[in-house]
Amino acid sequence: APALPAALAALPALADAKPASPPPAAPAGPFVMPVLPPLPPNTPTPRHVILKFDDLKGLKNPKAPVHGRFQRLADFIAAKGLKASFGVIANTFEEPNEAFCDWLRTRAIENGGRFEFWFHGYDHAMNMTVGGTPCKAEFSGPDYAYQSEHFRKGCELMRKSVGFPFRTFGAAGNAVDATGARVLSENPEIKVCFFAPAQSACPQLVLNRSPELEYAVGKVSFDAFWKSYSAKRAQPYVALQGHPGMWSDEMFLDFQHIVELLLADGRAFVTPYEYYQLKQAAQADETGRAGK
Repeated sequence: APALPAALAALPALADAKPASPPPAAPAGPFVMPVLPPLPPNTPTPRHVILKFDDLKGLKNPKAPVHGRFQRLADFIAAKGLKASFGVIANTFEEPNEAFCDWLRTRAIENGGRFEFWFHGYDHAMNMTVGGTPCKAEFSGPDYAYQSEHFRKGCELMRKSVGFPFRTFGAAGNAVDATGARVLSENPEIKVCFFAPAQSACPQLVLNRSPELEYAVGKVSFDAFWKSYSAKRAQPYVALQGHPGMWSDEMFLDFQHIVELLLADGRAFVTPYEYYQLKQAAQADETGRAGK
């Protein structure tokens, strides 16, 4: 069996996970929002934020069907009236877990909620051996039959368990090779791909990864984000990757400050599929104007 992904292995015992302790009521000292630098002339508007949260799996506790750190994050995003996306590892559906499926359904944007749930692979395998061949990740290294079957199984499990399809894909380790791109081309219901390398030539809308929400996997710092973001605030969108199951209370507080910064900068929070739809609508408008 493939090794557990590092992001999941770092979590507390998932089978008995309890909600994480709440963040501190206030930081040790007063937080002062830095002054934003001026935007360059002709900066496009609107500017968007796409929040990408990795490694969501279901727990067997009906009262707490997701890890407490994911619950805390989802509650914060919803309370702020924002939108975000969570990557689901699809083999979590292999064993019946209606509480987890209900958690997804009630929060899904398809049902009036605030979240898009995207395909984070069937098993999120990394650094494994397939047929005697060392492979980097689930969709980078294995042969076509392996990748195609994993993609098919993951998408079918989502439809069967939750009742609607995935619209966005993000591979384990963001690793997609030419075979993975071929598999993506055969699944046109997927409209967006997170962070696929350019050489994979995915046919979907590929979102870029800059700046970084985390300065290292599972590590959030407001100061580190500020240094990266302040030079890139004119970008039409920022797609920010996080591993909330690994965040301490202090990191979650820094994340909250990052959200406040992005709101103060006038950015709109959308899901990846919503961003795709906005791009499609803008292209249609442009085509229509060109035809007149």
